[in-house]
Amino acid sequence: MKLLLLIVLVIGTSITTIAQENYKISGKIEGMADGTLLLISEERGMVDTLGITPIINEAFEFTGTTDKPIGAYITTTDQQGIIPLILENANFTIFAGTSGVIIQGGFQQEIYNRFCKINTEIIQQQTQTELQLTEQKGNNSKVQTLINQFNQFLENAQAKEKKLLQEYADTYVAAYVIFSSMQQMELETLKGRYSLLGENAKSTIPGQAIANLIAQQEKLTEGNVAPDFTIKKTDGNSIVLRNTKGKVKLIHFWASWSIPCRQENISLLKIYQKYHTKGLEIISISLDNNRMEWLKAVGEDGMIWENGSDLKGQQSEIARLFFVKNLPHSLLLDENNVIVAKNLRDDALREKIAEQLKGK
Repeated sequence: MKLLLLIVLVIGTSITTIAQENYKISGKIEGMADGTLLLISEERGMVDTLGITPIINEAFEFTGTTDKPIGAYITTTDQQGIIPLILENANFTIFAGTSGVIIQGGFQQEIYNRFCKINTEIIQQQTQTELQLTEQKGNNSKVQTLINQFNQFLENAQAKEKKLLQEYADTYVAAYVIFSSMQQMELETLKGRYSLLGENAKSTIPGQAIANLIAQQEKLTEGNVAPDFTIKKTDGNSIVLRNTKGKVKLIHFWASWSIPCRQENISLLKIYQKYHTKGLEIISISLDNNRMEWLKAVGEDGMIWENGSDLKGQQSEIARLFFVKNLPHSLLLDENNVIVAKNLRDDALREKIAEQLKGK
């Protein structure tokens, strides 16, 4: 069996933390052939092999020492799966089977298990919602109801996570949890989560990485100049932001497979038809990786403005440049490419565009 288990299942345990000078990880992976396992950390931005051990008759064991808690994972030599854990000087037991992974041991890990349980529930609900959205495609009322229900579920789950962060605000694992998902968070959410951390948590490597990302993203807040970019258009020519003329410019990130994006395209068409002659330009950047699907959606949605894509999907370099977390995502710029608003929708976007064009 390949080591493909990523979900940590939490079981009820009561632990007493006893300080010790080394760690011991004893584990079993059902159905796995004899071979070699690696204990790896990428805490410092590079692959650091902490241990190498054989797996024989499905069993393995790592031993060693660490001077502080550290995020790590167990994997095969050919990287065929990951079992994540928070490593510290403690005794750990791991069992991996077809239904998931159970990890016991270590104060930080026990806290991490509680965070993982919340994340698992979110993933399961998201999977269910996406299936339902596919089944209800074309039924706009039902689609919106499903989206609203998932957003409410997500809000409740995030409240649970926030409560845990407040309870363990000055631990390594609190910083690690925020660090692990920081690339998916909007700036204000990330800043709010970071503000919960205590000074010890902020001084950890994950804590420092969060602070650095916040500093980078703040360069994309209102009042700052948007970074320039070049991207291929549908006809093979290029769009260059600094060469795009317009009294107001909307940079719009979307994807053909995103139902909310496709719905927003309808609204954008109406806005473009009303304000283009007055100075509005729209640059839509698709996070598709299939050219035919992208072009098909552009035609179906009547996207008669500038459209570009590097066809790298969610690995798009321009999406990374603008820290795009969710779709749709947009930035409204003035004629000098200064950011005046972000992620406005429908009437709010229409009103802001009208305000910017007034008197120009």
